[in-house]
Amino acid sequence: RPYAVWAVLGLGMAAAATGAQLMPPILTKTIIDEVVLRGRLDQLGPIILLLAVVFLARSALTYARSYMLAWLGQRVVADVRSRTYRHLQQLSLGFYERRQTGQLMSRLTSDTGHIQEFVSDTLQEMVVQSFTVLIILAILFHYQPTLAALALVPIPFIIMSTTLVRSRVRRFYRSARRRMGAIHAVLADAIPGVRVVKAFAQEEREVQRF
Repeated sequence: RPYAVWAVLGLGMAAAATGAQLMPPILTKTIIDEVVLRGRLDQLGPIILLLAVVFLARSALTYARSYMLAWLGQRVVADVRSRTYRHLQQLSLGFYERRQTGQLMSRLTSDTGHIQEFVSDTLQEMVVQSFTVLIILAILFHYQPTLAALALVPIPFIIMSTTLVRSRVRRFYRSARRRMGAIHAVLADAIPGVRVVKAFAQEEREVQRF
């Protein structure tokens, strides 16, 4: 919530960059249809100048978007980690008796890192792809409604298959996160207690456990 304005600004830049990315094909069509085929060479210079401006704007918007959302991801994760750690300090001793140290460390480091990936990479990719599809559909329906409608025929099948796969992927993903927590738990036990492991010659057992 504290970074809502920055998030909206970053996603707005993502939408603008997407629009700029789809401009060159339209301008190229204009060059072919209006300049080359109809011999209006006087229009070539302004269109090429506009293309150059579009490419520069697209590069600037893409850089600004990536920088802002990367910064936003870092700030959000820093806040989440700080608040989580503050919350851990307020929990009872009984809570720590029921939890392994490594699993708690995994929550603070690895799991919160996925929030950063979502904000800085996944979220902007979702926005860019969504705007790309919407803008392309608008252009297609403007030029050729029938072909555009036919292009939408596979979408219900894609949604159905995605829904089926998503439920399985989510289950496996959660299992993978739990196993990653278990790995951190083994490390947190074995490495600080390496003197005990070596004293009882349990190195091979710890390797197998890992």
